[in-house]
Amino acid sequence: MSLVDDLGHLKAGDDLAVTFAIDYEKVSHEQFGDRIKIIAEISGQIIIFDFSSQTLVANYPIAAASNGLIKSSEDLQLESEKLLSSLYLGDEATDGILQLAAKKLSLIKPERKIGLRFQIKEFNFSETTLMLVPETVNINAEMQYLGQYVSAQLSHQHNVSVLPFVKGYAINNTMAGRFADGAIYNLSLPPPDYTFQFDFMNAKSQIFNEDDLLFACQLNMQFTQAITNKQYINTTLYYGIPKLVAKNQKNIDEWAAYVDCLEVFVDELISQLARPDKKWLKQHGGDNQTSVQFKTKKGLFNG
Repeated sequence: MSLVDDLGHLKAGDDLAVTFAIDYEKVSHEQFGDRIKIIAEISGQIIIFDFSSQTLVANYPIAAASNGLIKSSEDLQLESEKLLSSLYLGDEATDGILQLAAKKLSLIKPERKIGLRFQIKEFNFSETTLMLVPETVNINAEMQYLGQYVSAQLSHQHNVSVLPFVKGYAINNTMAGRFADGAIYNLSLPPPDYTFQFDFMNAKSQIFNEDDLLFACQLNMQFTQAITNKQYINTTLYYGIPKLVAKNQKNIDEWAAYVDCLEVFVDELISQLARPDKKWLKQHGGDNQTSVQFKTKKGLFNG
């Protein structure tokens, strides 16, 4: 990747512009005896837009995560920065998020008309869930991350056009931006054809297999056709993941465990859009009607 420190020339050819916007960055820690586990997460969006009309053409969400283990005697701040840096820039073993974005750019062929558009319109926390969020966590940032995570899964698993999730930042369906020279612009978002709403309803943990813990989440998903406001899916499901807890573990980041649960939950739930599994849906709290709802529009996610 090479970065050119120069302004664009609008009259030189096509007026497509691209930006890579980082919208979430998080580092968390867990201590096991004299060891500390560091978890780093980043998500962003490749945004391609028509410079002349300031209108979004295409959006490609990207997310990356990594973890490391250090001794408690080591400099936690320094090692966290190193891990986060490798997540941005990559290392000998894995690509960083900038390399992932560059590889994605080398493969895509954006068109001004790219068929149906999907968008995560809302990702909300219930009052019950809000009580579980630690004071150190920015709630709006967490909602933004989860909405962006769902967007990334939609794009990755089904190769559909997904408009940016911009909780609390989109006014009149526009996104504000700023160029390197300080100029401000407003990017217009085209209307979505179908929208999703997710509500994180509840979460709890309990002892699992004697010493380990089970973290469970309850999630409501709604899928609606925007122009008719016809709702095709409205279901509440639950999911649980076990978390290994060492006897010498000094602290448990329960909120991080709930977010991990949501991520795994979302991965599997989004896959159900194209290939609904009646057994899976029933296992996670659905009924026969839930399976019928998922089958109604599965063709939208099958290429």
